[in-house]
Amino acid sequence: MADAGLVDIETRRIDVQRSFVDSRILDSRHAGATLAPLFKSMAPEDVARIKTGVRAHLGQDDAGDYLWAWANAIKGRVPG
Repeated sequence: MADAGLVDIETRRIDVQRSFVDSRILDSRHAGATLAPLFKSMAPEDVARIKTGVRAHLGQDDAGDYLWAWANAIKGRVPG
């Protein structure tokens, strides 16, 4: 960031968790405006294969599947 000419640079990691109750992950009703039409256009066996692959990377607890993710937030100031 210093190469970008910024000063007073601050960084922060933002952790989030998304839960999928009753294994509804990638269910077309919960997939959102971008993915729902795609899943509806796919063959059921292809959607099932994607769901299986995604679940392999999720954690699980008594409430169902969950996904941990994070984003890095960076802010700085242009001097002057």
